[in-house]
Amino acid sequence: MVLKSKRFQSVSLSHFSALYTFALKLTGSIRDAEDLVQETYLRAYAKFDQFDFGTNCKTWMFKIMKNIFLDQLREKDPLLAKDMVELDEVSNLESLSNCSFLNSIDIKTAFENLPKKYQIPVFLKDVEGFSYGEISEILNLPIGTVMSRLFRGRKEMKLYFTAGKSAKIDKPPYPARAQRMMKIG
Repeated sequence: MVLKSKRFQSVSLSHFSALYTFALKLTGSIRDAEDLVQETYLRAYAKFDQFDFGTNCKTWMFKIMKNIFLDQLREKDPLLAKDMVELDEVSNLESLSNCSFLNSIDIKTAFENLPKKYQIPVFLKDVEGFSYGEISEILNLPIGTVMSRLFRGRKEMKLYFTAGKSAKIDKPPYPARAQRMMKIG
């Protein structure tokens, strides 16, 4: 038992800060985030014998956290859970002010204005440094979907800066086809 505890601490405690930040993005509440992190560590410890050494512990724990969050959401709102297709449609990604990646107000604003389906993949890749495969595993999405959402999320953030900060971030002012038609006619 002591050996298990020491091994668990050695591979899991270094991820506490990242897990807490992710929990804040999911819950939008400090109290709920603390509870979610605690439950994640409890469940990870209970299932530590299932952890495959040689794999990424951080990915494993993020996936546990996401699953706990979804389970809690299903308990609170069964109708929402029934209609829920993906985590990103129901998550509450609020302030990212404590992330070094988003140290600029403009970047923070651009990120917060992204459609929600792009926020979590961008956060996991650009803030937490997960690989495409790890994000795919955490969110239970095909790797192609992860790559597409990252590309589109980054593209929309770039549009925010190149088109001016007042531009609506979720769509360009005119779709490319409409722009071509306007030039022809």
